[in-house]
This record gives sequence, structure tokens and C-alpha cells, in this order.
Amino acid sequence: MEWTGKSVRRKPLGAVGGTLVLFMLTLAVFATVLQNFDPVEPHYSDRLINTNGTYWLGTDQFGRDLFSRLLHGIRVSMLVGFSAITIAAVVGGVIGVIVGYWGGVVDLVVQRFVDILMAFPTIIMALVVVTALGTSLMTLIFAIAVVQSPNISRITRSVTLSIRERQYVDAARSVGASDRRVVFRHILPNTISPWIVIATAELGTAILTETTLSFLGVGIQEPNASLGTMLAGVAQQYRAEAPWMVIWPGIAIGVAVFGLNIFGDAVRDLLDPRQRDR
Repeated sequence: MEWTGKSVRRKPLGAVGGTLVLFMLTLAVFATVLQNFDPVEPHYSDRLINTNGTYWLGTDQFGRDLFSRLLHGIRVSMLVGFSAITIAAVVGGVIGVIVGYWGGVVDLVVQRFVDILMAFPTIIMALVVVTALGTSLMTLIFAIAVVQSPNISRITRSVTLSIRERQYVDAARSVGASDRRVVFRHILPNTISPWIVIATAELGTAILTETTLSFLGVGIQEPNASLGTMLAGVAQQYRAEAPWMVIWPGIAIGVAVFGLNIFGDAVRDLLDPRQRDR
């Protein structure tokens, strides 16, 4: 508790980010409990109604409750973002440790492949993967994991290259420790902190990628709720008649990405020994 209190005092903005992330996660987990209506149920007689006691955030062009759709849109974004980053962190981290420790031809081939993947913009690569495999929730998670894993792999590899030259690793080898023991005993534990930092930092990007893909029509499909689909097709058509249809999803996206970014910065500073020493 004392360490947590000191962390909050040192990084108040990070605490704000953590609070926002926790708030969004709470909405995502309890979306079904908190919803007022079925998020896909239309009420044609209540089309484009502004905020009132029945529809807390108003309704869309089909009379669907925006509050309920917003809750489920946040759930989808959080699910896709956290799932994709978990897969990318595991796959990219493992590859980074392997090629960083053993090096050689495998490292050369993998790094050239990583260079090719990182040469393309994230959204373009995700579009290619989703288009090739089809639109579904699992495909969306896989596509975002594919485009996020090269960066995680590259950073984990650089950390591994630094750690394998440390004196305690040389000492472990000198007493006959196998490569497997060196990796699991000395390399992996020391890559956990940067691993967590890069995964946390990439969460905001993953959620923004999911939202963009859904907005472009290749992510979550109507009538299912997503922050991207809530913005798709309505920004121009209804921005004057029903601006709340654009405002609420936009605020949700901004809060999620802002909270994750500043929380990730705080995690980076707290896990960096050089920052702690200051």
C-alpha cells in the first residue's frame, strides 16, 4: 500500500489514466447489467431522439438506445484490444527472446521479416489480414496481433541482446548452466518489465486500430455494436440533425486511448530503474 501511495503521488497523471482504464473495464464487464435496452433492438417510433429519461444518451437512426450500444461498443474494443495485445506480447516476446539469445541465421531472417512488416502502416497491414481472412471477431483480434507483434519482438530482442552480455549470464555459463536454464533463469525474468511496458503502451494503438477497421466496414459488422460502427456512416449524414450520435462514441474512444496512453507512460516510468533512482 505504501508503494502504491508513493506511486500515485509521483505519477498523479498515471493514476488518472489507471482510473480511466479501470472505469472503462468496469463498463465493459458489466455492460449487460448496465444496459437499458437490447443494443441491437430498433425502436422505429423513437428515431433520433435526444437525451432524455428513457434514452440516457439518445437514439440512433434506427431508434436503438445509444447508451446500451456504447456499453457494448466499449466491451468489444476492450476485448479486442486486450486479447490482441496479449497474443502479440506472448508471440512477439518469445520470438524476440529466442532470436536475441541465439542470434545467427535465424535472427537475420526473422529481423528481415520484421522489417518488412514494420515497413507498412499498421492500419494497412491489418486491412490486408482482415480482407484475406474475412470479417469476424477472431479475425480482427488475429489481425491486430499480427501488426503489433513485430514491434514487441524488436524491443524484446534488443533487451535480450543487452542482458545476454551481462556478467551474471557469463557466470552462469561458466559454471555449466545450459542455454535453457540461462534463458528461463536469467533472460526471461529480466525482460518482464520492458515486456509489460511495451504491451501497455500498445493497448491504445490496438483499440484505435479496431475502431478504425470497424469504421471502415471491415471490423465488427452491423447490427453489432462497436465504437467504430457507431461512427460509420453517420458522421456526415446526421452530424447536424443528431450530433449526439457522433459525440458519445468519440468521447468513449478518446477516454479509452488517452487513459491507456498516460497509464502506459506511468507504468514505463515506474518500472524503469533509472526513473526510480531519480
